[in-house]
Amino acid sequence: MKLQKNKGINRLYVLLRVLLLAYAGIVVYPIIWSILMSLKSNKEFFNNIWGLPSVWAFENYARAWTTARI
Repeated sequence: MKLQKNKGINRLYVLLRVLLLAYAGIVVYPIIWSILMSLKSNKEFFNNIWGLPSVWAFENYARAWTTARI
């Protein structure tokens, strides 16, 4: 009897971990995507929206700071 109870609890923990990992992925993915897209030039952003930046343009942050007065 104890084995079945522990087996059910283990399945519950596995299911809970899978759900929490899926939730974390759903929450974290847009943040990572936004950071990666902010490092692209406008041309590269419109040509290949899903790819990684070929040149990491950190100067976009400096331009945003001065232009938008962030």
